Amino acid sequence: MDIHDSILEISLYLYSFFKNLFLIMTKNNIIYTLILLLFLTACSKENNHKDITYNMDNIKNISQEKWDNLASKKIYFGHQSVGFNLIDGIDIHLKENPNIKLRIEEGDSSSLFEHPIFAHSKNGQNTDPKSKIDAFYKIMESRIGDKVDMAGFKFCYVDFNSDTDVEDIFEHYKSKMKEITNKYPNVRIIHFTVPLKTLQSGPKAFVKKLLGKDIGIKDNTARQQFNTLLANQYNEQVIFDLAKHESTYPDGKREFTLINNKEIYSMVPTY
Repeated sequence: MDIHDSILEISLYLYSFFKNLFLIMTKNNIIYTLILLLFLTACSKENNHKDITYNMDNIKNISQEKWDNLASKKIYFGHQSVGFNLIDGIDIHLKENPNIKLRIEEGDSSSLFEHPIFAHSKNGQNTDPKSKIDAFYKIMESRIGDKVDMAGFKFCYVDFNSDTDVEDIFEHYKSKMKEITNKYPNVRIIHFTVPLKTLQSGPKAFVKKLLGKDIGIKDNTARQQFNTLLANQYNEQVIFDLAKHESTYPDGKREFTLINNKEIYSMVPTY
């Protein structure tokens, strides 16, 4: 354990000790209560957007003709864990809007695509982005490439961190997507940006920042690097910018940290 780790452990111990000490003080002991509140405030990340509200009226503005057109397509979506959250979100909207006749099923067998469908399945292995690229390519080539109208897959935030060779991953992605589009020119590929994480917060993160240690910014930097390459390469194609949605408040403001005059985005803490 280096000196920084030792200081971190001692600081966390002292925080726990004083927190428990203050909690057993009487309610009338105002000065100690104020000290505790000040300490906790210093250790917490400021968040001026605590009351998150949403306006989903934009869904009502989409014409029935467009919904019917969407429901007539054969669509495949590959994912892992976070993808199920996206599917849950779609299910909520389908229940609230029965006029949307989208049929959703889990699976990737060719028989599912005899009729219009939004099919989804697990794709590749988490922490191994190349496995997801290769799995999507294999599914397209061996089963559904000549059946679907649209297809895509998403990475997970755990697939990218500060040690990832982002350019190597992107070159592999670009190569496989080119093979797919050359072989199946009628398929519209949907590209997904890599999702982000919230930055670490609380007393441990406060101490880590004092020691100059990373609280998640470097990992999000790698994710953002891939997303920038994706946007530059496929700016005239369909990109579902999941990272942008995750880092944007309902009022349009973005959650970011300024590093060397560059905005590094992270997920909105309330999400």
